Order: sequence, then C-alpha cells, then structure tokens
Amino acid sequence: SQFLSLFSRVIMSDIGRDGRVLSIVGHTGLRGQLSTMLDQLQRCQRSLNEYLEEKRNAFPRFYFIGDDDLLEILGQSTNPSVIQSHLKKLFAGIHSVQFNTDDSNKQIVAMNSLDGEVVPLMQPVYLTRTHVAQEWLMNLSDQMKETLRILTSNNVRATNQDPAQFPSQVKYLEKLRSYTSVYINASELGETGLYFKHWLTDNKVHGYSNCAHFLNKLILFSLDCAVPQRPVLDLKLKSLILDIIHNIDVVEQLNKAGIRSSAEWIWQKQLRYYADNSASMRMVDAQFDYTFEYQGNAPKLVHTPLTDKCYLTLTQGMHMGLGGNPYGPAGTGKTESVKALGGLFGRQVLVFNCDEGIDVKSMGRIFIGLVKCGAWGCFDEFNRLEEVVLSTVSMDIQVIQAALKSRASNIELLGRQVDINPNSGIFITMNPAGKGYGGRQKLPDNLKQLFRPVAMSKPDNEQIAEVILFSEGFGEGKALGRKLVAVFNLAKELLTPQQHYDWGLRALKTVLRGSGQALHNLRRKSDNNEAKITPDDECRLVVQALRINTLSKLSFADSQRFDALVKDVFPNIVFQEIEQESLLAAIDAQCTEMHLDPQDRQKKKILELNEQLQQRMGVVIVGPSGSGKTSLWQVLRGALSRLGRVVKLHTMNPKSMPRNQLLGKIDLDTREWSDGVLTNSARDVVREPLVRGDVHSWIVCDGDIDPEWIESLNSVLDDNHLLTMPSGERIQFGPNVNFLFETHDLSCASPATISRMGMIFLSEEDTDYLHPCLTPNFPHPSINMVISSPMFNPEHSHPGINMVISSPMFNPELSHPGINMVISSPMFNPEHFPPKALKWVRRSTGQVVDCSMVGLVLSALSHLNGCSDKLAFVVGLIRGENLFPQFPFETVFNYLHDLYYSFDPEILQWAHEAPPDARNPTNLYLILYPTLPLFYFDKTCSIFDKTLYYNHPLPTPFILSHPYNTCIHPHQIETIEMQRCIDHIMQWMKPSNRHPFVVVGHDGCGKSLLLHHCFDKLRSTQVATIHCSAQTTPVHLIQKLQQACMAISGGSGRALRPRECENLVLYLKDINLPKPDKWGTSQTLAFLQQLLTYHGFYDEDNEWVGLDGIQIVASLNAAATLGRHKLSSRFTSRVRILSMDYADTNELSAIYTAYLTPVLHHRPALQRHPVWGSPSKVQQLATSMVQVYEQMRKSYLSDDHGHYLFTPRDLTSWCVSLMRYDEACMVGDGRAPDSLLSVWVYEAYRLFRDRIVGGKGKDRFDQMLSSILAHDWSINASECMNNDYYTLGHLSASDLKDVITKAVAAYSREVREIDILVFQEVLEYMARVDRVISAPGGSLLLAGRTGVGRRTAVSVCAHMHRMTLVTPKVSRSYGLKQFKIDLKAVMQQAGIDGEQVVLLMEDFQLVHHSFLELVNSLLSAGEVPGLYNSEELDPLLTPL
Repeated sequence: SQFLSLFSRVIMSDIGRDGRVLSIVGHTGLRGQLSTMLDQLQRCQRSLNEYLEEKRNAFPRFYFIGDDDLLEILGQSTNPSVIQSHLKKLFAGIHSVQFNTDDSNKQIVAMNSLDGEVVPLMQPVYLTRTHVAQEWLMNLSDQMKETLRILTSNNVRATNQDPAQFPSQVKYLEKLRSYTSVYINASELGETGLYFKHWLTDNKVHGYSNCAHFLNKLILFSLDCAVPQRPVLDLKLKSLILDIIHNIDVVEQLNKAGIRSSAEWIWQKQLRYYADNSASMRMVDAQFDYTFEYQGNAPKLVHTPLTDKCYLTLTQGMHMGLGGNPYGPAGTGKTESVKALGGLFGRQVLVFNCDEGIDVKSMGRIFIGLVKCGAWGCFDEFNRLEEVVLSTVSMDIQVIQAALKSRASNIELLGRQVDINPNSGIFITMNPAGKGYGGRQKLPDNLKQLFRPVAMSKPDNEQIAEVILFSEGFGEGKALGRKLVAVFNLAKELLTPQQHYDWGLRALKTVLRGSGQALHNLRRKSDNNEAKITPDDECRLVVQALRINTLSKLSFADSQRFDALVKDVFPNIVFQEIEQESLLAAIDAQCTEMHLDPQDRQKKKILELNEQLQQRMGVVIVGPSGSGKTSLWQVLRGALSRLGRVVKLHTMNPKSMPRNQLLGKIDLDTREWSDGVLTNSARDVVREPLVRGDVHSWIVCDGDIDPEWIESLNSVLDDNHLLTMPSGERIQFGPNVNFLFETHDLSCASPATISRMGMIFLSEEDTDYLHPCLTPNFPHPSINMVISSPMFNPEHSHPGINMVISSPMFNPELSHPGINMVISSPMFNPEHFPPKALKWVRRSTGQVVDCSMVGLVLSALSHLNGCSDKLAFVVGLIRGENLFPQFPFETVFNYLHDLYYSFDPEILQWAHEAPPDARNPTNLYLILYPTLPLFYFDKTCSIFDKTLYYNHPLPTPFILSHPYNTCIHPHQIETIEMQRCIDHIMQWMKPSNRHPFVVVGHDGCGKSLLLHHCFDKLRSTQVATIHCSAQTTPVHLIQKLQQACMAISGGSGRALRPRECENLVLYLKDINLPKPDKWGTSQTLAFLQQLLTYHGFYDEDNEWVGLDGIQIVASLNAAATLGRHKLSSRFTSRVRILSMDYADTNELSAIYTAYLTPVLHHRPALQRHPVWGSPSKVQQLATSMVQVYEQMRKSYLSDDHGHYLFTPRDLTSWCVSLMRYDEACMVGDGRAPDSLLSVWVYEAYRLFRDRIVGGKGKDRFDQMLSSILAHDWSINASECMNNDYYTLGHLSASDLKDVITKAVAAYSREVREIDILVFQEVLEYMARVDRVISAPGGSLLLAGRTGVGRRTAVSVCAHMHRMTLVTPKVSRSYGLKQFKIDLKAVMQQAGIDGEQVVLLMEDFQLVHHSFLELVNSLLSAGEVPGLYNSEELDPLLTPL
C-alpha cells in the first residue's frame, strides 16, 4: 500500500501535471524512489511465493494447481461458483458439490461426479469466514473418505441390493469383498468344489449370454428410473457386468486347477479384498490399505492375463519398496492399468505427461505434493525427459522409496523436510526408445533398478472385445468380438501399410464404444427392448460402428478393399450409412451459404468427422493441400451452429512459434509459470460450462505434427483428457472440448500419437477437380472445378477468386453475349482443355516448386479477375490456362510443346481470331486505355486491334546513379520475358486482386530487379524487405512488421496496418534458406502459412494480432544446393508461383547494350570518340561481354569448384565497374579502341580470371578471351594483357611498387612492424585488394594457402585508404553472442559515425556456421535481421 501510495501521489501526480519525459527526469530523488519501489516489488513477490508455499504445505493438493487458481481459491474461499470451478482440479472424482437448500450456501452436503452421481456426505462441511480455504478443503477430503467408509459398512449389512442405492465405488468394493469372503468360507469348510459348482450354475448357465440377459433386465430397470439417473445407472450396471465376467473367469481357473485351499498359488495371485476394521487388499504376500478416495464413475478395465500380470508385478514391487514400470508399444494399456490398480486401492492417481520442458525442480515439487497427500504419481512417457533430469531425479526417487519401505515419517526433498504418507507411490510408463518413437531415450541403469519392469506388448484383444460387448448388452458378444478382431488383423495384413493406420487396442475400443452407444440408442427408441433386438440387428450395429470409425482413415483404394473384407467376415450384411437427416440438411444449407457444391464423398467425410469428434478427444484431418481439410471443419461448424450447437474456435499453427510460446515455460529463477498459446486456450475452454447443449470448443492446430510438441498432449488425447504442465498444474478437459489437427503429413508422428486420435484421411480421389458442376449460380465449368472443391471458402481462403466469381462475367444476367458465346463454346467441354491440361500437369515432373492441383488451378484462375468482355476473357484465359508460369523456360518448350501449341490456337479459333505472333501464340497482351473503364466486344473489330505482342526493347539511355547503387539496383530493361513477367505480377498486385506470390528463378536472373520494378509502379505502397538466411525466424518477421506498421485496436482485436501508406508489401528474399528443424519443418514458413491462412499471428503476450493491407511476396532459387530447402506444399498451394529463367543470348546483348550506352556516353570524350561514339560498336562490345559470360558458364562448372557460379550479375558488375575509370584511362590517343579495351580486359581478369583455380584453367581463360578479342575487334590480346595496373589511376608495375613500398613503410611506422618483400605477386595481391575495398560496399573472399600475405595485403590497403580495420578477437568463450556484439560495433562505426570500415574475417574466427550466415545477410541486405531490437534501434536512429 505504501508503494502504491507513493507511486500515485508523488510520481503520477507529477506526470499528470507535465507529461514530458525531460521534466520527469529532473525530479529530485527519482532514481532512488524507483530503486526502492523495485526492491519493494521484489520483496512482495518473494513474500507471496512464501505465502503460497505455506498454503501448499497445509493442503498438499494445492501443489497440483497454478498460482492464479490458488490465489482465487484463497481470496474467494466462500464463493460457491469459484469453489465449483476448482474442485475438479483437486479431487479425482468430485466434479462439483451441492450446498444446503437455504440461501446461505455455507454448508456442503453432497458431492457430485462428472457423470452426475450424487453422494450425500455423512456430515456437512461448513464454509465460514473463520474457516480458511485449506481447512474446509481438508474437512471435505476427510468427510469424503469417512462417507465412503460408512457407506461400505452399510452396504455389507444391507439386504436390498438396489444398484441405485449406493455409489458405484461402494457397490464394486462390496462385490469384491463378498466374493473373497465367500470363497474363503468355502475353502475353510472344504467345500470349494461344491461352491464352484453352484456359483458357475448361477452365473454361467448359458455361458456369457446369461450376463447379457441380466444386463437387459437391469437396463429395463434403468429405463423406469428418472431420466437424470439413467447415465449413472448405466455406468454402474456395466461395472457390475464386468465384475461378474471377471469372477466367472477366476472361478473357471480355480475349478480347472482343482484348488482346494486358499493357500494355493492360483488363489494367492488374485487381488483379494478383506473387511477388517477397514478395507484392505492382498495379493500374494503384499497387503495394502484401501484409502477411500472417491473415484466417481470411472470406467472399469477389462481383466485379462496381461492386466493380472501387471497388477502382480506392481504390487510386489510396492511391497519391496520399489516402483512399477509398465513398458511397451502404444495402446497396450500401460497407463490405464496403473490408474485402474490405483482405483482398486482407493488412491488418487495423478498422471503427468513428461516432456523436455520438465526440469529437476519441477519434478521435485511434484514429488513433494505426491508424498504429502498420499497419491500415486504415474509419469507417462518418462523417457522423454532430458538425460540430465533422469539422472538427477533418480536420487529423489531413491530417497522416497527408502522412506516408504522403512515406514519413515519424513524425508528431505529439495533441501527441506517433508512429511511422507505411506500410501503414496511412483510409477512410470514408457514406449521403447527408437522404433518410430521419436524424442525418447534409454533410462540410466541407476534409474532402471528402482522400478519393477513389466512388458505390455500384446493385449488379449479378443477377450477385451467379448467382455466389452457383453457389458454393453450384446447377446452375441463372443462371436461378434472375435469377428471384429479378425477384421482388424486381416486389415493390418492385407491393406497398404500407411503411417496413419492404427489397428491396435485404442482403435478397437472406439469401435466397441460406438457399438454399445448404437445399441443403447436402439433400445431407447423401442418400447419392448428384448423383442426388437435380434442377432442380425446386433451384427448390423457392430458393422455400422466398424465402418464409421474405420473408413474415415482409409485411402480411397483401401476403403474398397476394407468393405470387401468386412463382407467376407460378416456375410449377408447390408451396409448402412450414418442416419443424420437433420445434420445433412444443415450441411447442405451451410454449403449453399459458403458457395460450395460438395460431392457425396465430401459430405460423408463431414459426417465421419462429426462422429469422430464425438468418439475421440483429438481428431486429425490429414490430406494433401487443397483436398478440403479446412473447409471440412468449417462446414461442420456452421452446420452444428444451425442445429443450435455453438462451437467456439481457438486456432493456431503450432509450428509457427517456439515450443515455449506454444506450451508455456517456467522461470528457472522464480519458478513462475507463464502460459503459452495452447495452454492459454486450454484455460479458456475449461471455463465453459458442461451443461448439455451448451457451448462446445474446438482447439484447432493447423500445422505440421511432430513429437516435439504433439507428444506433450498425450495425456490430453487418451482417456485421461488431462493437460499437465511442468509447474505441476493440471487442466482437466470435459466432453465439450475437442482438439482438431490439420496437416498434410504424419510421417513424423509416432504410433503413440496416431493411436490416440481419430483420423479423417482426404485424398485427391475424394475431390474430383475435373468434375463439371453445372449449377445456376456458377455456369462456368472450368471455374466450378475449383469452386466445387472443398478447399474454396469465399470468406477465408481465396479472396482473389471471390472477386473473379463476383465479376459480371459470372452472372448470367449481366455477362455480355460475347462471353456467353465463349462459355457455350466447345472449349468448356470436359473432354477438351480443362481435364486434359490438368491431367498432364498431374503427371508432369517438370515443376520447379511442388504445388498441389488446386494451387495450379488457382494460379490459372488468378488471371481472370476483372474480365468483362470477350477480349479480356480470351487473353486472361490464354495466360491462365497454360498454367506454366511455374515452369522454367526450357521446361515449357521441352516438355509442354504439344500442349503449348495445341490449346492456344484452339482457343483463338473458338474466338474466331488468329494470334499476332504465330511462332509464339502466348506472346500477347492487352492495352488498357484509361478512357475506357470496361472493354466491350465489337463484332466488326478484330480482337487484336487492342492486343499486341511483346517486342525486344530498344537500348534507350537512362539516368545513371552512383556506381554502387546501380550495381545493387540496376535499371530494368524490359525484354520479352520481362514484359510477360511484369504483366503476371501486376495482375496479382491490383488492389482488387491481391494475391501472395513467389517468384522462382536462378541466382542473378533478375527476380529482385523485376519485383522492385513492379513495386515502384504501385501507388501508396511501402516495401519491407527481409533477406532470409538459415537463422531467420518468425521473430525477425514480426520485428520488421512492427517497424513498418502501427497497431490499431478495434472490435475484432488488435491489428497491424501500414504506418505511412495504404499498403505494405512484405518481401522475403530467398525464402527457402531458413533452416528446418530435425522434423523437416521450417518455423518461418509455418509462420507465413499462418499469416496467409488466418491473416494474423500470436504476439509474445499470446494475443492475436491481425494483418490489414499487407501483401506477402517472396523469391527463391529452387536449385537443390546445400543450404536451400524444399518448400512445404501447403505453403506453395497458398501462393501464386511465377518462374523465371536466365535471359537468352540475344536478350542479354540487348540488355547490356542498354547498360553500356549510358556508361560510356556519360563522358563527353567517349561520346565523341570515333569508335565508342557509334551505337553499333557499343552493341558489339556488349555482345563480346555476353560471349565471355557464356563461355565461362560452359567451361567452368560449379561441379568442379563450388565458387564457379557465374550469373548476369557479373555482367552488370562488369558494366558498372567501367564507371570508376577516368577518361584518360579509357580514351587513350582518342582514335583507337585499345585503351578502353585494356580497361575492359583488366576488369574481365578481376571478375572472372581471379576465380579460376590452377594454371591450366587460367590459360584456357586467356585463350578464350584472346579468341574473342581477335574475332570481334581484330586486336592482339597481348596488347591489352600488359603488366599495367589500374589502381589509384593507371600505373605501371614500377610506379605501383613505389606506392606499395611507401604504404608498407607508413604502416610499419604507424601501426605495427611488418617485414615484407615487395615483388610481383605482392603487387598483384595489393592491386586486387585495393580495387575491391576502394569500391563502395566492396567485398572479397581470399581463398588460398596460408602464408601468402592475404591479411597483410588487406591491412596495408586499408591503412593506405585511411580505413579502420576491424577483426574479431576470438577466445575460448567466443560465440554467437560475442560476434553479434562485434557486428553491432562495426555497423555503428560505419552507419552512425560515418567511418570507412573494413571487416576482416579469417577462417579460424568462423567458430560457428551461423557467423557466415550473418555476414551473408550483411553483404546482401546491408543489415542483419534481428541484430537490434526496437529498444536498441530507436535511440541509434533518432539522431540521424
């Protein structure tokens, strides 16, 4: 309070009077006051942590809730609504409580389970202000156990065995006790044989069918009960049936073995219950007390030989003071067995899903909570912990186990004494390390010996299926169960092996649960249950559940095979689909609203998705890009909304952010937990009420799936429905929550993940892209093949196509007759162009960038936007139908020749026109007259009155800028290909037709030049460029967006809009350079995919930030060279793709003629020169340069040496470098071309010859250059290849030697002593270094042997030009952080202080590969993304 008073009275009042920073800085004693306040805040935080720890010690269950929840409980301990929301986090079976009927709400009189079971407390629990939270919660815990203990005693004495009279836990406990008691009494009297005979006669007259008959009677009884009691009673009856069946199996074993004494092994190994003063359990020689923790109505586990073996191993391990370790493949019942055994013991079992986010202190706090409250801890996926954590926690576990064995009262954990409850226990479960289970490792030997292992690999699926079917009420459960297991076994062997197929126990249980639910629904619909249910009906229901839960995950071919297999196992069966007329009608209405025309298979997939969401907590929709994954759940959500079920969405791309931001993190110093995006969404959804018909929530994870994050949700996706966090906090999900995953690939998912989730598999067969859906709304079949596919969503996915669809062309009432003539022409016959072209593309292997079929179609249709007459339509269709911008130039003419030349003339013929350039039908474009807002078709006018073809540009002069700027941003020369590419790009950048797009091409082919040329044409548009590297992350993209945009808050939340203009282009150069993780996913691409799909991202505060007015453009080199990575097909399907290739020889000649003309003629002497003043001679010089370039590309390949990479950039540098020479060097005697050619040859040597390795290679270059000079200029090469040097002017060798000698002497005198002999090689080194470092932005890679004087040459030349030489001082601890600090210093020297700086990096200084990536960013962009944060950058830029 003193802190707040001081802050508000003193400081805030001053700020209110004068808000200027400088006036506040002058406040007397401000620094001391702020320091004092900070210290007080830290003390408050420490005191709060100590207070919370004190409360946790008083009531240990508080260890398993978060600080925020605990503070809410402590602060509102008498508020009923707060109490109800947190009880389910503290108790295993208590979901809510009932208060007394008066208005005071001060007494808790009953506890309720999640399923609605009500258990009145024997003594009410009082909530008064005098009772703090931990006190009445402790009273509630004691009353819970006391109530169950008394009810158990009452049940023993009760004569009326009404199932509804006692809680299911009490009934089950009594059955087990009475069974044990009866057998012991019989064995003591020597009448076990008679007992077996009577027992089996009573309970197994007709095998298990008597159980089903008994269940039918009980269900009839339940139907007579009140409606709220039916679900609870059904669960009780199922538990009783499972109990009876288990007892039958045990008695059969005893009878078969001829047991006559209770001391024999077969009886001793059974779990036996005894009623002494309290309840206790025995198994062999181990004895345990029953602790009466209320379990609710948790489903019982089917007893099989495997579970009996597991129970025996675990109990014997606890008897010896050890833990238990069930291990084996996924879906074998490891965790469920531990939980079931804990339920049989009346224990609270806390499941913790282990991952690399849990550290030693987190484990220690969890151990403290477990041992203090006497609970069992089951650590699932224990071997996913880091190795150092595994080794350290073994000591804590050893201390706990030693105390349990010796019955000690307290132990020391985390440096303090902790009371220990003897009923606590620690268990671990694991999948095997390797074998497809990523992120797991073997346990250390010192940890293995602390747990008794039990292998759980092959559960008895037949027995489980039979027992569950009997418990659900199937009379033919034995036969149906065997057939079901046979179908699963045959499917595993006969169907194709797919990564997402699971034929294990979890998939089988889903089918069994679905069968039971269908049977119960059928019974409730009929008046006389027994008369209506026949064996054929049961068989039909089982097959229906089998197909519903299996066909959804099968491929198109496997689904047909599976149906045939089912007919073989279930002969004479008639398949029935899901009968949901109301949902189907809602789906049709929703599709109409979303402008979709789904096929029957797609509607079937939507129904299967709805069924899987009811059966499973997690469902995966997997399929290729464009197959309709997003539209599937969007349509279902809209349909459910029409039926009154509101579905709230929480969407995210898990791979677009670091793991800590997704799942949360714990501060290693303060142990404070910070939520991630997913955990924050989890808290939101659990706050929704569970009342039937209320709000449902879907957490949609749209992104790649890998063990790094998905396995942290294992306990969420299995039957636990529990999210555990490293802080020990647990979030329990109800049945109103589903996790929906959307991905195109499950190759990295482990069987542990796949077996836990429902699967909806979509293939291209499920979406017929070539299906001509002719509807009144969309009469255009070629458009409908996209519109009718499920990937099209007018509101979200593809706004550009909405504009196409909404244009007058697609409205039958508004479209022009000329367009109707085109639409009605044979072109739109499905047998002609569309299917033929798309089928060819589908088969083609010539794509530069892999793209889905829908992506190709969308690229084609993006050119039809704004078409309003026949002219525009035909030109757009020709440009779009080729679908070839994504193919390189050679590929088009090598592979697509027939299509390229057959379809275009055919389209033009249907339009009654001929191409302007018969040799190249696609070489045409449209002139848009500004006076004509629309183009109307005139039958008297030829189509090509307004349609021209591209011509070669004339080498028109342009204004020269600084040589460095000209090299970095050269002038755009619009060749034929460049004009075509410009028209493609400008179509995608229209305000009414904006598309994200990627330009693909080789290094130096002109991608950036083309894009910047197009950007310059845009109005009110700013460009933010990011030069990507292997280290580029979403953080760099967010920083760039925040620098160029301003945050706007509105009704829909925060959004970023361009700061200084209407539109922002986010240009990412070399987008395929960011390095993917070990699972093959690039976080940067995932982030971009989220921006394109959902138009926003999550910031560091987990708040959603939208984007408005931002277009994403990228470029890349698709070559499969080291460091470049393949783009995800999900990303490429979201963007339009344009491919470029190198210009051919003629185009290069035209381009560099246009460059050389202003370079040479800006000097008057050269413009008046008899040779160089002639345009033909300039063109001849450009042709010679292109010849040199072409010869270099052919003769010196990158396969020989990695640095043999020659691009048109070298030609540009060659041209621009001529601007550095004065007229005296280039004019000579004023008549001959020799002087300029000498300069020209010198630059050729520096650009090309200096890269060549070996004397033979250099000789070949000399011969090649001599040949070109002799042929083109009739000049002897030796006249140009003299020993003169062009540095500091035109110097001879002797003059340069004098200059270098003086420079070395000056360096020795002013910097450090060097002893160097100046000879010819030294002169050459110095001249080459001087040429580069004296050029603005020059860079040089000096490759060669050590000791040749490279460092000396750089040092002397830098000193000679009065430049500052900076080189990192590498030490043993030198790393990336230190290198970034050095880079900052260098950049501030050059950029802020205005110094000339040379950064020298030697090979031994490159201690990390990321150093080169940072230097590469500095060279290509002049900046290093993420080097400065906004707090550092703003003070540096403000003075500038």
